[in-house]
Amino acid sequence: MTTPAYELATMSAWRNFERRAGLGAERTDKWLAFASFAEALNLSRDSIQIAAEIAAFEPILSETDHDALIALVLILLATLAEGSTRLPISGRNGENALERLLQPLAETSFGTTAPIRFASAIRALLAGDAASHVIGRNAEAFKPLLQLGDSIYLRKTRVAEHALASGLRQMISGEPSPAINDTEIRHAAAEILAMPIRTPSGLVELAAEQRHAVEASVRSRLTLISGGPGTGKTSITIAIVRLMARLGIDPRAIGIAAPTGKAANRIGECLEFALSATNDKIDRALAEARLEPVTLHRMLGYSQESRRFRYHARNPLAHEVVLVDEGSMLDLTLLERLAGAMRTGARLVILGDANQLPSVAAGAVFRELTSLATNQEPQLRLNRVRLERTFRTSASNAAGRTIVATAGRVNAGDADLLESPDRTDGIARRASTADLKFSGVEMLEWSREMMVEFLDRWQAERIVGDGEIAALIQRTYGEEDGAFAADDLEALRRIFAFRGASRILTVTRVLDSGAARINQLMHLRSTGVARGTATRLVAGEPIIAIRNDYERSLFNGDLGIVLRVRRGGDAPALMGVFRRRENFTAYRVDTIRDQIELAYAMTVHKAQGSEFESVALILPEKKIPLMTREVVYTALSRARRSAVIVGTEDLLAAAVRQKVERYSALGELLAD
Repeated sequence: MTTPAYELATMSAWRNFERRAGLGAERTDKWLAFASFAEALNLSRDSIQIAAEIAAFEPILSETDHDALIALVLILLATLAEGSTRLPISGRNGENALERLLQPLAETSFGTTAPIRFASAIRALLAGDAASHVIGRNAEAFKPLLQLGDSIYLRKTRVAEHALASGLRQMISGEPSPAINDTEIRHAAAEILAMPIRTPSGLVELAAEQRHAVEASVRSRLTLISGGPGTGKTSITIAIVRLMARLGIDPRAIGIAAPTGKAANRIGECLEFALSATNDKIDRALAEARLEPVTLHRMLGYSQESRRFRYHARNPLAHEVVLVDEGSMLDLTLLERLAGAMRTGARLVILGDANQLPSVAAGAVFRELTSLATNQEPQLRLNRVRLERTFRTSASNAAGRTIVATAGRVNAGDADLLESPDRTDGIARRASTADLKFSGVEMLEWSREMMVEFLDRWQAERIVGDGEIAALIQRTYGEEDGAFAADDLEALRRIFAFRGASRILTVTRVLDSGAARINQLMHLRSTGVARGTATRLVAGEPIIAIRNDYERSLFNGDLGIVLRVRRGGDAPALMGVFRRRENFTAYRVDTIRDQIELAYAMTVHKAQGSEFESVALILPEKKIPLMTREVVYTALSRARRSAVIVGTEDLLAAAVRQKVERYSALGELLAD
């Protein structure tokens, strides 16, 4: 939820726009309408500030044209957040995009005809030259927006897309170094197949398609490995590292990265576990090298102070091989920086799920590249592996198989998902919260009363738990010299296993169905406050890190729990406790308050890269542009045994039918 201070700052920016545009302060109602519009597009309210500042560069526009320019900037930002790099404004794609993105205006004080009026005003504005200070008409124009052909770009996005295409062309056309022949590759692959890797669930033997992916990573400078949940991408990453070492590549020349610290830590834990009990000489050398997966920002040496990257084309990375996990979360700018920083001959391997949601920044580049690999670019086709077989659900896990099958049907656009008298393989309808079995995929029809009942049951069973969990939550834990005693460690593992098994997922952060509102409601339940706002965290509340803090090794996406901790001889204090492989680390809540937020619920975007035994997907009360099949697919694929959907059947069906159309010039640029 936004704070009064934040609202005041955003309102001040809007009034500054009004003053500069000479429009008068009586337009405050329009600020509220645009704020509601931005929320429906899943944009934060500071996006209104951006739009207002850009529009203020054109002070002599009419009020209608100013409104159109603000709406244009907002829907362009929403398009970028969906994974596109441009917004089509003419032709069939342009009509579809404008109609879909402007639709939420009908729910604001602008009125039900607002989408048609704004679409017409935007087209008229673009047809003329009234906004010449803001909109450039050629690629070289130094303006915030560029109108090129039938599309609108943010200038910085257009520049980044060109740079990425240039970097990828060099990689595609170049030969990997050192070059390794097929006989050596097959021999080394057979060697690692003879020594399966160890995981917490047992030994993992690579299937044929996984072996193909591992071998492909050596043959080209760019390899794309795409697969859904449970297809073994982490096992493949570890196998690639072992293969590269056997082919003579120094372990210190292998870099492993991910877009988020959470994903990087997960790979590190799996790699350390796999290599910890090996007797093989090469695997022991890998273990001793202590490969540390890091965020891509850290690998590229990003400085928050200077906002620059240390490594780039003139100062490339020393790595001979770079492996990147969670490729669907890569945005355009980050991949452009990485491609530009790769030294000549180095191999880049990107693994991810092309069907998941893209990053929250511009560019669904992994999906775009895997699509090109299939359809357009013959050189890329050789470097692309698609994983089809899932290993997540065993034969005994019928509920898990139901989730996988349902996610597949969602991805295929099958909107006939609900069970019917003549069909029992769909989503099970539940008449009440009490009827939920928390097995397979179930659905509750949304109502305010049903929502209250569901959150009450979730709180009782998934947050409070049984008497043992309640007692462990109220316990005071002792930390000495950065470590917890053995009995405390076991208790912490029990709490984290229980709390980490379930999560509420939402489509947006905002709206009454968004993560911020759900977190507030669950927080009030935990604190015992009936209504209003309780600001103080209490023991047992789940939290999530929202930015990277390298000094504390606290990374964006890290999940923790607030608990009472006594550090040394100090008095007990509320601390945020986070898992660190086999141990835990704690930070006083008052020292990290601006780096964490509640995590009873998180957006589907935020949940990418995570797995839970049970998830609950809360659909919005009304149709919004963000509600698509990709959201439903990604949410379902986070669950192993139970997925509960709370929403209306009509909205679910509409979402499954709505596939996000992503608009990009990357394919055109690579094909040139």
